[in-house]
Amino acid sequence: MSIKELIEDFVLLQSNFRFVDAATFKDGVKFQCSQDDLDIFYKADTNLIKKLACSFRLSNIHLVNRKIGELASQLSKSLGFAVTVNLYITPNADSQCFVYHGDPNDTLIYQILGEKLWSFPKVNQGHCFVKDKLRADASDFNESKVIFEDELIELKRGDIISFPYNLIHKAQNLKDDISAHLTFSVNYPNHFELKNFLVSSMLKTNLAEEFNKAGDEKSIIDLLSKAPANFEESIKEYFSEFEENQLKLINEGRPY
Repeated sequence: MSIKELIEDFVLLQSNFRFVDAATFKDGVKFQCSQDDLDIFYKADTNLIKKLACSFRLSNIHLVNRKIGELASQLSKSLGFAVTVNLYITPNADSQCFVYHGDPNDTLIYQILGEKLWSFPKVNQGHCFVKDKLRADASDFNESKVIFEDELIELKRGDIISFPYNLIHKAQNLKDDISAHLTFSVNYPNHFELKNFLVSSMLKTNLAEEFNKAGDEKSIIDLLSKAPANFEESIKEYFSEFEENQLKLINEGRPY
């Protein structure tokens, strides 16, 4: 599969899917890309894309590309959990996507174009995770608050790497040419997903205004107290779809 093919599939079909979208980033923050640059990207001309000033993330690319969709489906059946796929394109060395961070899913990376250097910081010879009180959090590395060494892994086209949820890392394109990879995320049931389900279910009632005030555990509990009478049945139906090992992960709060 080529970058041109993936971008063309995205442009052609993305309006058919609610969760397929494009976002632009630079150095860990969202980047306001000009319409001219977006037009260049959507034309899928790699000679022009490699001159752009930010990275692009195409979310849920498995929904618009048949080959990736089939692979994601096979992985989902094999693992027993939903697998979703994002495409990351970094045009050059001056358009890095993210700084050090952790992801809330177990992740598999497949490099499909160019090269990318992956950095995994270690403190006292141990890898670091988000909310890791024993070592350091991601912001500590970005703000140089801690002494650490990086474990470096260079990926070239066709290479694959996987790592667990919340492992702190960053990826960099060190070349003046396009680097692109697919991120396969294993979506375990978790507290965040449950919260989203509860709130989205309530939004089907007349609680949209209260939802705008919901930002912490207390406000979510307040919302629950106003739930419709049949809401308990909706929750039971939701949990009935999970197997025992999946429910165990929810109880453990994994991922954070």
